[in-house]
Parts: sequence; C-alpha cells; structure tokens
Amino acid sequence: MWLLYGIAIFGVVIMVLYTQYAVILKRQKNFDKLAVINAKRDAEGWGKGDDY
Repeated sequence: MWLLYGIAIFGVVIMVLYTQYAVILKRQKNFDKLAVINAKRDAEGWGKGDDY
C-alpha cells in the first residue's frame, strides 16, 4: 500500500514539474523544445490516469 502511495505522489510531482517547465518554455518562446516534451508526454501517457 505504501508503495502505491509513493508511486502516486511521484506521479503528481512529475506532472507539476512538467507544467512548470512548460510555462517557462512558453515564456521563453522556446516552442521547439516544448513540442519535444509534449510529444514525449503524449507518447508516454503522462497524466492520463492509465498508469494504475
């Protein structure tokens, strides 16, 4: 049970870090890097809730 809780917390932390990084890239107008991490997010299913 604690392992699942830890995994869930880790997933939330990753999504928060991604969101902050995406905001920074948008403000810097670095749309190439933003497109790369968005493609990676979509390919790996980040934040879609299908991890469990």
